[in-house]
Amino acid sequence: MKSVALALPFFFLFCAGTARAESICPGGAKSSATVEGSASAQAIALPSQRILHAKEANVEGSLALSDLDAHSTWTLPAKVDDATVTFTLPAELSVTRLAIVGTERGDPLPSAITVLTRDAEFDVTFEKKDRAAWVRFPVPLHTDCISLRVREPNARKRSIAEVFVGTTFDGRSRADLVAQLSDIGTGAEAAAYLKLTNEETLPLLTGAFDAMTAGGKGLAIEIAASIAQCEQSAPLFVRAATSHDTDVAKRGRDRVERCGKRGSKALLGALASKDEEARAFGATMLALVAPNSSAEELVKALVVGGAPATRKALRGALGRALRDVESDQLAALLFSPTADGRAALDLVRAGVGRLSEVGSEARRAVSRLSESPSMETRYLAVEPARALATPTSTTLLAALADDADPHVRQRAMELSEATPFLIPILAKGARDAEPRVRQAAFASLAKIGWSEGVATFSTAMMRDPWTFVRVAAANALARLPQGPNVEPLLAEGLGSGSLAVKRALLEGIEESRERSRAALVETRLDEREALEIRERAARVLGRLCSPSSADPLTRAARDAKPTSLDVALASIDSLGRLHPKDLESRLGEIAAKNGSPELRSAIDRARRDDAACSP
Repeated sequence: MKSVALALPFFFLFCAGTARAESICPGGAKSSATVEGSASAQAIALPSQRILHAKEANVEGSLALSDLDAHSTWTLPAKVDDATVTFTLPAELSVTRLAIVGTERGDPLPSAITVLTRDAEFDVTFEKKDRAAWVRFPVPLHTDCISLRVREPNARKRSIAEVFVGTTFDGRSRADLVAQLSDIGTGAEAAAYLKLTNEETLPLLTGAFDAMTAGGKGLAIEIAASIAQCEQSAPLFVRAATSHDTDVAKRGRDRVERCGKRGSKALLGALASKDEEARAFGATMLALVAPNSSAEELVKALVVGGAPATRKALRGALGRALRDVESDQLAALLFSPTADGRAALDLVRAGVGRLSEVGSEARRAVSRLSESPSMETRYLAVEPARALATPTSTTLLAALADDADPHVRQRAMELSEATPFLIPILAKGARDAEPRVRQAAFASLAKIGWSEGVATFSTAMMRDPWTFVRVAAANALARLPQGPNVEPLLAEGLGSGSLAVKRALLEGIEESRERSRAALVETRLDEREALEIRERAARVLGRLCSPSSADPLTRAARDAKPTSLDVALASIDSLGRLHPKDLESRLGEIAAKNGSPELRSAIDRARRDDAACSP
């Protein structure tokens, strides 16, 4: 054992006749280490894992120092009296010692070297007989950088075969290191060491994964990504993605997405498993990373079935995958001969976006579903029936719109919105005995603008026994284009005693953007009207952008009582949208009557709102 002197102060290297190393570890506090020399290079066995990586040197051949090959050497010619090589390594490791191994042929080591790390320096001296040596540090080092500096005034030829480090994990098996991943104190260091291994560590990670803590699982995912290609590591990522721990699941999903198509085999394995969550995840990701090749497997999975959540994921995934399938292949996928009634429904629902390309076979399949004794099946068949409806063929949808169950009829009304050629079906629904069906029919007709339905809308608005039906009919009426047979009916509804109908009419007028109806809305600013309707009317006037509304809005804001402050605020906001040229005088007139903080804030907003009603 030989003591080592304190290190020399850190300085930059310069050597005439050689290239200066591009980087060197900073060094720092001087410290001492212990050297254990050996007269035989073979006395120090090379490790199985490479931790150090030679990166920079001012003499060529330094990469040989960290290749774990005793036959390759870094030789310093006699003329070189100042040389430096820098290594990188994982900072998480606890480095306890450094090995300097000479050549097998017995070339001499340098007589002295300086070891520099991120924050420490060590001067090391070797005896002439030393052909290898361990340099033991007084305390474990944590550094991502180690530099060796050889400086000898009386230069001679010197050679070093290998340089490597020893850590606190020397001699520990991979299985032991995997067990350390869940340990808060040593997990990161164990992970850093395992990242230097190879794909043979994967089975160990997989076998211990379920018993790990969330932190350990996160480290295991990082290790798997470091030591193996996606084809090998993806099964572990898929397993992590279905974890109940949110962070672990996110890490797993991120890795699966990065793997992309290379993880398809693992996703197919998940799709074929008995784990419902894994099947759902596998389906979703397959459609994302390999849509062109996953449709057939997704069809098989849907035929097998599963829990409702799994089937939902399978339908969504198949729907995405089918976007890239050629039209002539759709029928074979969507109408599998092995599919039972439930699976047949799932397949049709998944392919609803492309049913029209399949033709008569799709119509036969949907027809069978619409005749099912199961109300749920008929209800779900409405969507594919709607997808197959055309201006010349609405038979399937019309049959379901006339179904014995009101829920099925209501669904048919809901899915017929904004489609003019379905007006006959909706008109019939507007007269249905079931109020929810009528409501759905009116809501869909409102998005079409059925001018011939004025009488139907007005009759329902004023006479239907159900408020929600009257509201839907009123909204549909108010959204119709301006016309001599429509305006009197709107006035009648706005003058009725139903607040719900008035509210629906005002909403419909706002959606219609018919500026000519501003005068009709202005009548609702009357102080005898309900506060809620007055406020709503004031806001609608701002949306209609009718310049003629500036005077009634000014009066409404100016004359509002303290109990109707909301009306004043709504009126001021609408004045700001209209932004008449004399806005400032109008706002001043209003402020003179009411100086509340809320009103002053509304006035400030109105001054700034100068583009809302711009042409």
